[in-house]
Amino acid sequence: MLSRKNDDNSVPREDRLGLQPTESTFSRCLYRVCHALCYVLSKVLFRAQVAGAENVPAEGGVIFASNHRSYADPPLLGSMLPRPVHFAAKAELFQGRFLGWLIRNLNAFPVRRSGDVREMLRRSLEILKAGGALLLFPEGTRGKTDELLPPMPGIGLLAERGHAPVVPIYIHNTWRILPLGSSIIRPYKLYVCIGKPIPPPTRSDGQERPELHAEFAERVMDEIKCLRSELLRRIGHKTERVQDGMML
Repeated sequence: MLSRKNDDNSVPREDRLGLQPTESTFSRCLYRVCHALCYVLSKVLFRAQVAGAENVPAEGGVIFASNHRSYADPPLLGSMLPRPVHFAAKAELFQGRFLGWLIRNLNAFPVRRSGDVREMLRRSLEILKAGGALLLFPEGTRGKTDELLPPMPGIGLLAERGHAPVVPIYIHNTWRILPLGSSIIRPYKLYVCIGKPIPPPTRSDGQERPELHAEFAERVMDEIKCLRSELLRRIGHKTERVQDGMML
């Protein structure tokens, strides 16, 4: 669970792209190029289909909250969202010279799973207060089955302290596109369902903050489950005919 301790001082102002003003022109250009390439590849290779894009706020700090099944989730979601997004990645990914350089320039920041989470909290709040968009996975790790994992309460803490709405997202078939333990991309159809923004939580009289954050996290996960149910009702009859390596 995220710590309550926070440093809200010296938060940089929002710029027109929703990115941190300290980021270089090069990193912004690189993000645009990679975003465009991933978008085209997603449309061509995975016939990506997005529903609810109109629910994405055009500006201001916002948290995108999605289910998590594959390492492909961050780049595919980033390419389907109309705003630049920042996301946390495990610190080990930054150890490689090229990969670390690349993902840093694509708005990733490191987090140590076994370390102090205050730095992650501080960095996330800086992004939100600067008017940026933050991509989070409330489950905390990749799921290994079709069932969604219980949410971590940290998303409630960030939404409250960052005064940021949360946009629920359900992404479907990435576990088929890039299965756990595999490095081979497979051409399954990609679905991204974007729900309506959920206002940040507000504490009622006598309510403890841990309870508030846990309840809010459950609400976010319930919205993701609703998006999943709606999508599966629409495409469910097709999934029964899927064969390994074939698109829906």
